[in-house]
Amino acid sequence: MMILVFSVLSIAMTLVYLPTIQASGFILQVNLYDGQQDSGRVNVVVKTAFAEKSRTLDVGRIVSATGNSNIQILKFGFSDRELPSNGAFTVCVISKLGSQCEQADRHRNADSAVIFIQVPN
Repeated sequence: MMILVFSVLSIAMTLVYLPTIQASGFILQVNLYDGQQDSGRVNVVVKTAFAEKSRTLDVGRIVSATGNSNIQILKFGFSDRELPSNGAFTVCVISKLGSQCEQADRHRNADSAVIFIQVPN
């Protein structure tokens, strides 16, 4: 009797955790380079056909504190609906000094990508 109860509980726990293991989506890591102490705040915008996400960073403060002109802390998550397989996306860095944009495509079945974009100087 005890073995049967344990088996039923094991199956129930498996059903609860299974969807989190098979979750799909796409993670885009945006790496900024050539940041300067006078870069100030920048707005990083990622656009797809179905979604737009953005974050604001004080690049000048980060560069001053770390001494590193490369920033690799930005990650944007997208569902398969927001960025379908082979979907295109555009990443823009907008600052008081100008803007810089790059375009790329999600490769088939890819679940992540990294894009490098220059901070406008």
